[in-house]
Amino acid sequence: MNKCKHCNVYITDDVTRCPLCNSALETVDGDDTKIKYPDVHPKRKKLSLFLRIFLASAIVVETVLVTINYYSGHETWWSFLAGLCFAYAYFLMRFAIAQSSSGRWRIVIGTLLTAILIITMDAGTGYDAWSTNYVFPVSLGILTTLSIALIFTKRNQWQSFMVVQLTLIAIAALSLILIPLGIITKPIVLIIVLMYTILSFISTLIIGGSKAQTELRHRFHINR
Repeated sequence: MNKCKHCNVYITDDVTRCPLCNSALETVDGDDTKIKYPDVHPKRKKLSLFLRIFLASAIVVETVLVTINYYSGHETWWSFLAGLCFAYAYFLMRFAIAQSSSGRWRIVIGTLLTAILIITMDAGTGYDAWSTNYVFPVSLGILTTLSIALIFTKRNQWQSFMVVQLTLIAIAALSLILIPLGIITKPIVLIIVLMYTILSFISTLIIGGSKAQTELRHRFHINR
């Protein structure tokens, strides 16, 4: 049986993190007199069943849409955009119920998936670059703002959001490669967002002081 020291409850499920606070669990000998957190597997099994039903239904509907699109003679394959929406919804729900992922990474991945969907829709309708010029960098800016808000609201876990900030900086920096490729034609928004993410991380590092530095050394296995 596993126990969460932070919540002082015993977990009956075969999980590695507490369903209440997402802290790491330790294996202990069970005691029926202790407070136990109820079994969470039944709910997860229902969600998994719903996900499988959704996938099967999406495949059937997409097959019908592709057939209609083919025989109607439209030049634009709108059925593939519909299929992309189905795939996006499936993977987003699958990631949302994933047991191994934390809430902050679900937010990041969900937002990035949304941006990718919009970019693909832009490409499928002629590609005017509005998605890469504005939607994608703005989504990174929104995630950066959200990470700052979560640092102040989740003070017991604020150090962990520094990794999210570093990830957003890396994504924004790597996106600069898209400028000479012509995928991003108006880079001003991306550059502003990159500066914003860097400044937010530096501010967090300065305000966090020694705790922030210790967190980074721990995350990247850097010994002093």
